[in-house]
Amino acid sequence: MLAAKRIPVIYGPPLIPRRAAYFKYISDEAPVIMYRKGVNVSIMTDHPVIPQKHLRVLAAVTVKNGLSLDEALKLITINPARALGIADRVGSIEPGKDADIIVASDHPIKPRSRIDMVFVRGKLAYKADA
Repeated sequence: MLAAKRIPVIYGPPLIPRRAAYFKYISDEAPVIMYRKGVNVSIMTDHPVIPQKHLRVLAAVTVKNGLSLDEALKLITINPARALGIADRVGSIEPGKDADIIVASDHPIKPRSRIDMVFVRGKLAYKADA
């Protein structure tokens, strides 16, 4: 129904303890299931409880549960941009977009991948020490 009605879902954060009764239906597999059903699903942190810097790790959980690295990347890039109605400016690398880009040592979803550079609106904002 969500896919048919084009209702986007922002899910998360994955990896939370299930101690409280209201968390018993939370599943780390849910974003994968929705993605495979055609739902525009994104994942989130709940900053500051789980800081936003851990978003890549949370995306990696979806890889552990069956998505490819590129599919998991969509959950934190183009999918949230589409859900927010700003995909014409951000969320993918295309001519005319804001050019907010990271350069990583490996696929950015891999937890051991190092962020080497960050560009904000096409200008170098961060460069790691060599």
